[in-house]
Amino acid sequence: MLALAGLYAITATWSTPYNVDAFTNAVQARSFAANQAAIVPEASELAQPQYRGTVGWFTSAPDGVTSQYPPGVAAWGALFYLADTSQETYPATWSNADTGESGTVDITVPSLVPAAAAAVVAVVLAMLFFGLTMRTLTSERNALWATAVAGLGTGAWSVAADKLWQHGPAMMMISLGSYLASKNQWVASGLAFGGAIVVRPHTALIVAGMGIAVVIGRRDIRPLLKLGLSSAAGLAVVVLYNNAVFGSLSISGGYGGGFSNKVTTTSPLTLVERVLAAFIDPDVGMLWTSPFLAIAIVGAWQARRHAPDWCIGAALGSAAYLLVQYQANRVSGGSGFFSYRYPLEALMGAAPLLALGVIAWTAQSSSRQRIFAALAAASILLHGLGAAAAY
Repeated sequence: MLALAGLYAITATWSTPYNVDAFTNAVQARSFAANQAAIVPEASELAQPQYRGTVGWFTSAPDGVTSQYPPGVAAWGALFYLADTSQETYPATWSNADTGESGTVDITVPSLVPAAAAAVVAVVLAMLFFGLTMRTLTSERNALWATAVAGLGTGAWSVAADKLWQHGPAMMMISLGSYLASKNQWVASGLAFGGAIVVRPHTALIVAGMGIAVVIGRRDIRPLLKLGLSSAAGLAVVVLYNNAVFGSLSISGGYGGGFSNKVTTTSPLTLVERVLAAFIDPDVGMLWTSPFLAIAIVGAWQARRHAPDWCIGAALGSAAYLLVQYQANRVSGGSGFFSYRYPLEALMGAAPLLALGVIAWTAQSSSRQRIFAALAAASILLHGLGAAAAY
């Protein structure tokens, strides 16, 4: 874990320029720490239409301007901003490709050191919990290899550990929830998944898949009830936060009806195209930068016969999560990063089954072991170069 932390820290982004999504999270986290408030007075101008998505993702609420996102990632970041709430004013150049408008606006930027530290720590903990989970399923050697490939051969390195995206904190809580499920600690597991829900509400599908699979596998409804009731605490936090900040008992909050509208109106054909693109798109296709996933997915079908029920359920729930994500969003997820980002939560939820799939597939011959080693090495090299590059 120290090696991962060191690599992540070396390649993380500690100063501007910063992606607009992650910048919004940093500003909100700083406000939580400095003002104990969701309202961000210094971002009051940035809720104007020309700045949304070009400078940040801020929106108007009854009491002022705030982030459009659920509070989980900013709450995590706020723990680190307690150490440094300093700010500076910078001129930011913006352009809107849809309208052709462009210009410069002065923005107040918090120190990005706490944001980078929060991102690094979140992903390191995600990989720590994943490694501990794998130790309950396989040998320590296999667990170490699985953790290394997951931590260095995916967007966990080049995206989640780079800036304060939603992905790192969500992955951390999903990974913790999976580890506790492997110990049959259902209430604690549900609470961990509740933490992921506060970051990304539709991660509820992952814990739902886990709970349903355990009920089917064990013919015992008690784990589902424990998972469901405890993870519902996360949904309650989101709804109560949105009521306090936006004046509405809803899950969507600062998104308004945009997310739900896209979920209900996107055509099945568009969804199929997006799912295919998630694997083969030249820029963000998983199989280009993490080619080892091809073996993991094929092997997971074989490993399902011996994998724990919670493990299979989490993978199926992760697939459902990814379908909803692509039903509501374009494949690219924006720009300013290397590799893919939207699949990261799903990959974290499915990681135990995918790792067991690799173990099952490579156990059949030494030639398969060499093929996987080559693909894993290529994945790590590509993400290392991508993480180190200036985006």
